[in-house]
Amino acid sequence: MKLTTSCENTTIPSHMDAKKSITCPVLSTPGSKTGKTATLLSYFDISSAEVRTLAASSGDKKLIHLFESGQDIYIYTAKSMLGADKWDSFDKAEKKKWRKVFKVVFLAVAYRMSAKTLGTNLNVPEWEAQGYIDALFGQFPDLEGFIKENSEYPMKHNGYINTELGDALRCTAYRFLYKDDPYHKGQKKIDNRIVAKLSSAGINYRIQSFSAVSLASGFEHVIQKSLEDNMLIRNVIVVHDSCENLVNINYLFSIKQYYDEHFMKYAKDQYGVLFAYDLEIGLSYGEMMGVKPIDDKTIEVTGTGSVIQGLLWKIENESDLEVALDVPRESIVPKIEMNPAIKFITEKQCCMDHDYSNYTIRLTKLN
Repeated sequence: MKLTTSCENTTIPSHMDAKKSITCPVLSTPGSKTGKTATLLSYFDISSAEVRTLAASSGDKKLIHLFESGQDIYIYTAKSMLGADKWDSFDKAEKKKWRKVFKVVFLAVAYRMSAKTLGTNLNVPEWEAQGYIDALFGQFPDLEGFIKENSEYPMKHNGYINTELGDALRCTAYRFLYKDDPYHKGQKKIDNRIVAKLSSAGINYRIQSFSAVSLASGFEHVIQKSLEDNMLIRNVIVVHDSCENLVNINYLFSIKQYYDEHFMKYAKDQYGVLFAYDLEIGLSYGEMMGVKPIDDKTIEVTGTGSVIQGLLWKIENESDLEVALDVPRESIVPKIEMNPAIKFITEKQCCMDHDYSNYTIRLTKLN
């Protein structure tokens, strides 16, 4: 998980205690039950952000329908190309592997990757990679024309990109389109390597710039709307397709609906992009749990015993909430590995404490 850029130096490995250093402050709020208000970290990672942007931008009806019906586009692609019977015969690990393969294929097609490069990345022959590309365009015919048109645009318009929002964006590689012809003194010729770069940039920059703008606008809208509504939502970390905010713990049961309204609906209304995300909440950047609303007063949380117990402690001691559990609280027990040798191996040469337990429980709001 990355902080503010894709730079290697800002990446925090998942097994490091450093992630736990990003915690939730307690704020003074006179008038509340305790005189203070705890916060939680809320994290949402957008699923298939750039492909969703591509669907909206290209207008491919089939791709848009798949997203609107809640399907996983990479699993759909894998099943279509491999056959539903073969897919159903795979175990969980095999399905995960093939989903990853067709995610690579889909993004390769979207970004105009050659069959040769795709074959190298997948460790398959070039002809097989080309077969994947052809089959994908067969599944989504509107994509091929859209990608071709935008890939060719920079060569026809002095290096400029056909941006979704009409802003001026030019590929700097265009300056080097012509190079000295070694066989004809004083003459220039087109550098085919630059032509390839411009072709890739034509579609790549269009999708990524539109994706970045629509996501950032949605993230910012949540913050601005929370100021209008006198809610405590403060941004901590934004990456291209994910966002982590501090939220008032008293909004634990309504934060998913708030994000749905002021991020998802906003992005759809403003940009035509149907984003989707999974919500996590936690005590720190390294202690998160999944959250799923059941109804207005009930949520389902999935996480380790220590994280769930930490949440319950914060609710009891630092919030105005009163909640009931669907299981006895004492049954939620952390499972910490104490053997240092095993910890060293399982935590990738790091002897931090790690909770291996996993629980799914329901919390119901009583007040």
